[in-house]
Amino acid sequence: MNIAERKIKLVEKILRLVNDENVSRFEEILESESLKDSTIVAKSVNGREISLQEYRDKNDRAVADYSEGKFKTSAQLKDKFNSAKNNNG
Repeated sequence: MNIAERKIKLVEKILRLVNDENVSRFEEILESESLKDSTIVAKSVNGREISLQEYRDKNDRAVADYSEGKFKTSAQLKDKFNSAKNNNG
């Protein structure tokens, strides 16, 4: 069963909920899932809190940058800092 079929079955089950208590429980589950995205999962080096959604967004951007070749190897970084050290030293 693909995701579209699963979603349709889920909606059908929701529509069959006749008990207010069951509807409320389902709403609570959905609310708790949406709160997970706003949960603080890390702090930046300057102490700013980072939410799960922000963390995911930053990771997606990093993956995209890497795919586009926008990165430096450790050897390139080492050379950059060694040359800066030699020029300032």
